[in-house]
Amino acid sequence: MIIGNGLIASAFKLTKENYLDCIIFASGVSSSKENSDIEYNREKELIIKTIKENNALKFIYFSSISVGFDKNKYFENKLNIENVIKSYAPNYIIFRIPQVVGRNGNPNNLVNHIKNCILNGNEIITDMHVERALLDVEDLVKIVNYCKDKTNHETLNLSGIEKIKVYTLCNLIGELLNKEPIIKIVDDIEYNNWDITNSKLIDAAILDFKIPNYNLNILKKYLNYD
Repeated sequence: MIIGNGLIASAFKLTKENYLDCIIFASGVSSSKENSDIEYNREKELIIKTIKENNALKFIYFSSISVGFDKNKYFENKLNIENVIKSYAPNYIIFRIPQVVGRNGNPNNLVNHIKNCILNGNEIITDMHVERALLDVEDLVKIVNYCKDKTNHETLNLSGIEKIKVYTLCNLIGELLNKEPIIKIVDDIEYNNWDITNSKLIDAAILDFKIPNYNLNILKKYLNYD
């Protein structure tokens, strides 16, 4: 069972026959800037309802690798949802993941936001120290397929395959778009770069596609440049 209609859910639906014995929950609040309690409560209620109605299935949820590091309502909700799942689901895996990249997707996600700012000539504000990691949505599917029957009642950290400073990412995307980004460097942004490593099972899962220049290859693939 796959719940959701966005980037992640759509990727899993391509091979939906692989998930008859589990729930891929890829719905809920998608913007890290969301402040509405109504939206967060709606996600929580849907998760509880889904678990109760399908308690024979393993529940798979996508949290954020920034939980515990970034401090706002979105990440506090992610942690709250993790605890809800642990309380209600007889069987579960929680994947804490970095920035997922694919075709189209949420305009608020990091790569789409930077791309749109560059194309529209809008200023991008960042700190030289802020780091992020990208993950191809197709690789996320591979990782979940590898892990879903090998563990249970566990939170898996997918810290990333190749970290990159946001400043460097802006310039890399600008090169691929052949348009120079307008970047404002500030030193007063609170940056909480995560300092945890991948779970051992995750490291085993990514052996097949841990390739050099991972971020560059993702950007070339999804920005439609050769």
